[in-house]
Amino acid sequence: MRDYPEDFLSKVEASLTRKSLRELAKERVILVAMEGDAIIGTASLGRDQVHAVFVHPARQGQGIGARLMEAVESEARARGERELILYASLSAVPFYEANGWRTVREHRDGGARLVVMTKALGEQRARPDNGVGIADAAV
Repeated sequence: MRDYPEDFLSKVEASLTRKSLRELAKERVILVAMEGDAIIGTASLGRDQVHAVFVHPARQGQGIGARLMEAVESEARARGERELILYASLSAVPFYEANGWRTVREHRDGGARLVVMTKALGEQRARPDNGVGIADAAV
């Protein structure tokens, strides 16, 4: 199953320029998961909304997404946020549900079907390091 239609992906790709990412970094905390010099995942936080959570397909299912989300949630707690919202692809819903997110409603963005999800922020759970570094991105 394909989560995003080609025209939606083309629009997103066209919007990701060096200049637009620099501007975006002024409004969001952008986190990057690295293994050596390779970027294997990203997530970002703008106020109370989580954006752009991606893990390289070859690395999915290894806890990278969960670690990125823990870092995003920790940052949001530090800012005093009480609840977060995100727009998930259909195939990502089980991942978010397993990490404490709940579905609010379905949303359409052009031809893309997304699921609006929220999570109340409680106490942070400690989690052992699995060797994948998460760092703020420099654009």
